Amino acid sequence: MPPRTDVSRLLLSVPAICLVLGWTYLVNDEKISAIGCYVRDRLGPRLGELASAHGTVFGWEVYHRNVAGRTMRKRLQTMVDLFTYLVLPMVCTTAFWCSSTVQPLLVLTSLVQTLALAVLAWQFLRRAER
Repeated sequence: MPPRTDVSRLLLSVPAICLVLGWTYLVNDEKISAIGCYVRDRLGPRLGELASAHGTVFGWEVYHRNVAGRTMRKRLQTMVDLFTYLVLPMVCTTAFWCSSTVQPLLVLTSLVQTLALAVLAWQFLRRAER
């Protein structure tokens, strides 16, 4: 079994990993949403004009937003995201704070991670409102 100091340091790796994965998830989600917005609001109408079509060219971009239960699914997804990228790393941070081998530099690191996790949570909640 690894020494107790290594285990407490290992606990601090979880928030770092969750921050990287959480930010990557948000950036990818933002890009995919921007693509959908472009297709729905800019490309679709222009292609519709070129094809002289009556109606939308990219029906999926409108249809999937009006499906029953979408709001509930979005809320559940936000809860899962917050649990995965905020609650679990904060459990590890709290366990680190409660360990007997806390070192000042690692406490400072954990406080910076906690602040970054709070910003990440705010970004998840801000995007969930749309």
